Amino acid sequence: MPSKPTLPTVHFKFMPGVSSITRRRLSHFARLMRGFWFSDDKFVAWFLLVTVVSLVFLIIGVNVVINHVAGAMMTALSEKKVGEFWLCLGRYLAILAVGTPIMAVRTWLKGRLVNRWRKRLSGRLLDRYLSNFNFYRAEKAGRIDNPDERIQQDTMTFVSHTISFLLDLLGAVVNFFSFALILWTISRMLCGFLMLYALLGTVAVVLVGRRLIPIRADLTKKDADFRYSLSHVRENAEPIAFCQGEERKKAHISRRLLGVFDTYNLMLRWNRNLELFTNSYKYYASVVPLLVLASFYFAGGIRFGEITQADMAFGQVLGSLSIIVTSFGGLTSYIVSIDRLGAFEDSLDSAAPHTIDHSLDGARNSVSLDDVTVSTPDQRVLLRDITFDLKHGESLLVMGPSGIGKTSLVRTIFGLWDPAKGTVSRPALGRMLFMPQRPYVGPGTLREHLSGRDPIPDEELRRALESVRLEGLLAIAGLDEETDWTRRLSPGEMQRVGFARMLLLRPDCVVLDEATSFLDKKNERRMYQLLKDSGALYITVSHNPELVTRHDYLLELADGTGRLSAVNGKGSR
Repeated sequence: MPSKPTLPTVHFKFMPGVSSITRRRLSHFARLMRGFWFSDDKFVAWFLLVTVVSLVFLIIGVNVVINHVAGAMMTALSEKKVGEFWLCLGRYLAILAVGTPIMAVRTWLKGRLVNRWRKRLSGRLLDRYLSNFNFYRAEKAGRIDNPDERIQQDTMTFVSHTISFLLDLLGAVVNFFSFALILWTISRMLCGFLMLYALLGTVAVVLVGRRLIPIRADLTKKDADFRYSLSHVRENAEPIAFCQGEERKKAHISRRLLGVFDTYNLMLRWNRNLELFTNSYKYYASVVPLLVLASFYFAGGIRFGEITQADMAFGQVLGSLSIIVTSFGGLTSYIVSIDRLGAFEDSLDSAAPHTIDHSLDGARNSVSLDDVTVSTPDQRVLLRDITFDLKHGESLLVMGPSGIGKTSLVRTIFGLWDPAKGTVSRPALGRMLFMPQRPYVGPGTLREHLSGRDPIPDEELRRALESVRLEGLLAIAGLDEETDWTRRLSPGEMQRVGFARMLLLRPDCVVLDEATSFLDKKNERRMYQLLKDSGALYITVSHNPELVTRHDYLLELADGTGRLSAVNGKGSR
């Protein structure tokens, strides 16, 4: 299974004056953007974006017209010109009738664009995460925390904030030039005061609020860890109950909950400081036009309507210049989402294997290891010089004391781990089946758990269940009723479901890791007879010496190496 091409990382090395954190953040941002705006979905994406931006500009134009009409209406009202007042009011209402649906359509199209991008980004991350064993490698290496939240929540935060900030920024630029001209014609002094006020406010809010970025990142992680702890209790309820481990779990989860509360309280304190400033900034701004223009109005230098017009224009221009001040809370969440998604992509890059060929032409009907050394991901050597060659229809039993590296050898054969040394040859992954001690039989339909990618006729599904003595499952939920089989099946029944899948999928190679440990002797003999009759090559890891008679070769592991011997009349190799 060749790994799918991934987007290259862009490095901003041409920005020597920028910190490494900022350069890395920009690199992550560019990669996340490129995955949608330059994909095969780009034409629809750009069409939606151009349409939404056009509607934003149209709404700003409507606001400019409203500004002029409102100024004229207030002047007519102050000068008691009845006819002119009613005419202006009619125009005002007509403009609102046109502008309101435009705003609704803009919001709808913006939502369509956000949803389309989120679907693309989440789908790409999910595809990479669940391909080529990346989810397994990343989890075992401990490279990343809470991938589920990154795929589900951080993608939504990144996409929605990117679109919102882009539209806000473009709107701010157009708003500034549209209303600054109006403000300039009314009072140049007010324009200058506005620029100074906005500049000082932006600098102050960045200084006050920048501490929120690492705090919010820490809170996001601790929240996700807390949710994971709760879901872990749900998924492992029975083992926890049997071990009477509820007090230990309660203490563990309580510590995580306390960490969430402490971090949230810290964020509240910094949010309080930020809100104290931003609220003062907004409220004081509302009286600035009156303070500057009141004396001119009393002296007869401007009309009453111009004060209304200047007040509206001041608010629009100030909003444009204060985009960082008003959006800083969302900006911190946005930066955190970029960091988390970028780190997630980096972890998937590093999780990809480099030494195993997952297609392995010519190895369809055999499994061979040539002088293989097995080591853990942290380079601790477990086994050395493992060599064997199994042909189609042959079988091997791997035995040895606990902790010697039996399951690690299976991981290397199956491709979950790369060999530290030597060569592994085996069928392509699509022609192999791994059967663990506890097969995964979670929520879903019985058909989904039994079938592979290709549909299988109902009659074959029923025959496979009858072969493993599980035809009674059809009376529980049939083939297509969704249920949580984890709660319905015993461990032994789960293992027999695994053998039913083997019969239906007809793999070339089957790897079993204590896959019959929950079965009685009669059912165990039957399952291995079904396995032998299938003609597949199979490798078993087990502590059970009675299984020796059901295999052709025995690999005994001890002292970091292995001794291969033939059984059941097989000639040695």
